[in-house]
Amino acid sequence: MSTAAESWDIWLISERTVYPGVPYSVVCDWIVDGRLLPEDRARPSGSVSAAWAPLLRYEWFAPYFIAQSSPATAEDAAEAHEAVELGLNRKKREEEEGEVDLVPLIDISMVLLIFFTMMRLMNAAGGGPSRAAIPTPEAENGYVLEKAEMISIGLSLDEKTRVLQYFVNEEPVNPNTEEQMLYQVRLLLEKRPGEPRVILRAHQELPTETVKAILARLQEQGIKTIAGEVRDKYRKAQP
Repeated sequence: MSTAAESWDIWLISERTVYPGVPYSVVCDWIVDGRLLPEDRARPSGSVSAAWAPLLRYEWFAPYFIAQSSPATAEDAAEAHEAVELGLNRKKREEEEGEVDLVPLIDISMVLLIFFTMMRLMNAAGGGPSRAAIPTPEAENGYVLEKAEMISIGLSLDEKTRVLQYFVNEEPVNPNTEEQMLYQVRLLLEKRPGEPRVILRAHQELPTETVKAILARLQEQGIKTIAGEVRDKYRKAQP
């Protein structure tokens, strides 16, 4: 007995359906299960020019028909007519299931593009959203926080007498002496714990030695950092 082909083209006469490339072992199982009848045709796969012949004429399939002890029942016949999945379309279905639908993403991108384009045009035309001003009540007894935290010391010259005049937080020192100025500074330091912010505003015509001497006296009070400012004149701030 010669060797049977590895795969066969099967032609079901009753269904008028051809199954190409069916393995030899599968064909034998179909015969045993009653899915194939003796009059169904077959030919080796790849032999397009080969003629179709009934399965019973092939020496490799005839013994399986003879070995059947009883004819196929109605249930077996119905099962024989069921569609057989050979996996021919499996790859196509997997490709279809793996595809990503880009239509929703394109729609969202277009909406965002239109939105940002409209906003840019509105801003360019001056019609963009503006911040509404929040009304705030005027403070009757308010004060500037910077002035409240900072100690200002002023050194000025009287325009007529050319006498040195002292100011603390823009208020003239009375009596107008250096000791009184230092005393008022010490009182302010006691009320403000931590390192105070001190600024010394001096008249531009004051001698450098005078300014240095006052700076030294202020440092003796524990003031480490003193900012300096030169003015052509020093006057009390107007309310």
